[in-house]
Amino acid sequence: RALRKLSEEDPAFAALALWCTHRDGETGPARARSAGNRITYGAGFDNLSLPEQVGLCAHHILHVAFRHGGRAIA
Repeated sequence: RALRKLSEEDPAFAALALWCTHRDGETGPARARSAGNRITYGAGFDNLSLPEQVGLCAHHILHVAFRHGGRAIA
């Protein structure tokens, strides 16, 4: 639902989101986590309001787009 809303509000983020793999899973204490091109959403993500979910998705999409994970390792 959050990704659909994000794509309605900002087509550029929709295009970037296509380069990411979105999965449900365990993220520890975090509500979402990005690693490489994968974004994993934890159980706490569902407890957020829709605007908060959209913002968190956008945040992690930018982590993937700017290759923060790969640059942190290098």
